[in-house]
Amino acid sequence: MQNQQPISVNTINRWFVVSVSIYIIVVLNFLEPFGITINGFIFSYHLMLSTYGVVSGVTLIAVFSLFSKLNINLYSANSLTLSLWIFLMVCSVSFSNWLYSQFLHFTISGWNNMYIPVRYFSELMPQFLAIYMLWGLLSWGLIFILQRSNPAQELATINQDDLILLPSDNQFDSFKVRKKQIVCFKTSDNYLEVYYLNENEQLQNRMIRSSMKKMLDRLDTNEFYRSHQSFVVNVAHIKGLKKVKNNHFLEMSYLDFDVSLARSNVKNIKSYLVN
Repeated sequence: MQNQQPISVNTINRWFVVSVSIYIIVVLNFLEPFGITINGFIFSYHLMLSTYGVVSGVTLIAVFSLFSKLNINLYSANSLTLSLWIFLMVCSVSFSNWLYSQFLHFTISGWNNMYIPVRYFSELMPQFLAIYMLWGLLSWGLIFILQRSNPAQELATINQDDLILLPSDNQFDSFKVRKKQIVCFKTSDNYLEVYYLNENEQLQNRMIRSSMKKMLDRLDTNEFYRSHQSFVVNVAHIKGLKKVKNNHFLEMSYLDFDVSLARSNVKNIKSYLVN
């Protein structure tokens, strides 16, 4: 039997963005909530209502960008955590829609005989929440079904044994990441700059207040190598070795810069690359 291909996180993110946009466009134009009344087809009015879909889609893109920076995998969460994250998404699009309603009142009221009344937060926000809650429930159901129908999917599984805590003298800087997602560490004064991949395999970097020695105590020396006083690299991401004049550098996957290599380590790296 042919193995089912895992659905990428990016694909599901795009589905969320498109679905929330279409959902609010349909609701506002055809169900006419909030006392909206349209007699016949008025292009300018329907166009204005449809722009709420754009606002909602852009809001979700911002939310997913935040999830990515915080290294949050929405699709591997348990039911309770998943519910909390989706509720955050519902609140975000509801709030952005309320702000947009205020913006329309002060900008286009009177255009083509359209009037957008001022609706107070306490009046309009609960209505937006009620509308988007249905979309949130449908989205929760989709992820739940995906998690159950294909438990082997990459998006639904994380090997907890592969997660390591990167310590920091400032506890708020500490975070967990999978070892294979780490590309390298770079010293920066009293900080370490961590270059790692998020769940979408996009390169991220984060500063933590720590020393290279403390970090090396956490790392497996078979997987990570101190190439230079300023760098520790994940050997799985080494692409090659190059020499510029009398200096040696490592070419690393995902990085747009080369990593310094101490002259004393050149022989070890060459041996690794050959083997």
